[in-house]
Amino acid sequence: MSVAMVWRSVGSLGASLLHLLLVRVCSNRSLLLVVCIQLTLVILVMLWVPTALFAPGSAPQHHVVQRVRAGWGQFRRSCNPRNLRSDGFVFFLVLCFVFVYTTMPDGSTSYMNYTFSAFSLSSGVLSLSSTCGSIGSIVGAYVFSVWMKRRAAQEERGKTPTSMFTIFFLGSVAWAFGYVTNLLLCTGFVTDVLHIAPAVYIPVDSFFVSMFVRFAFMPTLTMAAEHAPKHLEATTFEVFSVVCIVGGTCSALLTSVIAEALGITKENYGPLSTLIVLSIICKLLPIPIAYILPKRDAAEESTDVVVEREEVVDGEA
Repeated sequence: MSVAMVWRSVGSLGASLLHLLLVRVCSNRSLLLVVCIQLTLVILVMLWVPTALFAPGSAPQHHVVQRVRAGWGQFRRSCNPRNLRSDGFVFFLVLCFVFVYTTMPDGSTSYMNYTFSAFSLSSGVLSLSSTCGSIGSIVGAYVFSVWMKRRAAQEERGKTPTSMFTIFFLGSVAWAFGYVTNLLLCTGFVTDVLHIAPAVYIPVDSFFVSMFVRFAFMPTLTMAAEHAPKHLEATTFEVFSVVCIVGGTCSALLTSVIAEALGITKENYGPLSTLIVLSIICKLLPIPIAYILPKRDAAEESTDVVVEREEVVDGEA
């Protein structure tokens, strides 16, 4: 999953480079036309590409309702309220933690609006900033992927692998540290003290923030892989992705409420530094929760869970 996220970041980089090229040779109306053509081509490819390219030919095609029913049955059987370390109960707690982890306030959107409003930046600089952000995402995902490969090698050699608490601890710290570069700009330290032009600093800032944020997001993938039943890794990943999306939506709503309470408007970005400081503090709050998360104990699975898992495997194999 970590390697897949690296390739996803590479795709984002390609899109940013293409956008950087097009904004120099096309008008806004022409650029919108190019985007519409690209989306049309993507839809046509998805409609006409054979399903065999995405699934083995021997795999039976089951209805999505059957898969959902089978997955719900497995979760219900594995959730034992008398055993707090049962797979189902631990899985539910982990989902709740991931939701809390992604729900923390995020001042990045307000910061981006600030850079657009406070500084007269050309479209080329903004595209360069997006490209630098994509490169930073690749670096963050790659570093985390290498770390997880070493963790897997430790486990294969019989050594104690890096705990999930340590992974989320470093992820939370990285997420909080990524806001420091934002804080330096909105407080005027970069422009007034260091005398660095915003057009130079903002792309560099985008690189480091994207790198830290991507690294901080990756632990959710590791958590999904850690608690995914055998042959249901993709399904578990999608469940965690949905929880992350819901958490991100709640984070945006919470951030907007805080920004309005602080009085942040298009004409007044003075309280933005306070919002970023609150974001830094909130990103560190999930660390104590990660420490008390129970570990998945596969050895305690019951026979019913094994039988149910075999049924689901027959549906997804």
